[in-house]
Amino acid sequence: MIATRVFVVVALTALVLPGIMLTISIQTDTATGTCAVYARHYAPDSVGSSARFELFAPAGPGWQCYALNTEGDATFIAPLGLIPSTPHALR
Repeated sequence: MIATRVFVVVALTALVLPGIMLTISIQTDTATGTCAVYARHYAPDSVGSSARFELFAPAGPGWQCYALNTEGDATFIAPLGLIPSTPHALR
């Protein structure tokens, strides 16, 4: 009985965990790319960009885009949302 429960838990984990890891990887890549485009367009003097997932951000939970200067300071550019998308014009 216990062996069956352990097997079911291991099998469900093996089915669900790869999907979660793939989703996080795709979101990270999309947020990084979108943030780089926004940084080039809205902060052309920046030396880089940083996309971060923040639960308690001023714009709400989700991915946030920051432009980086030569000292490493981050300037907020735009919220990317819980599920980042390809770049689009900001209002």
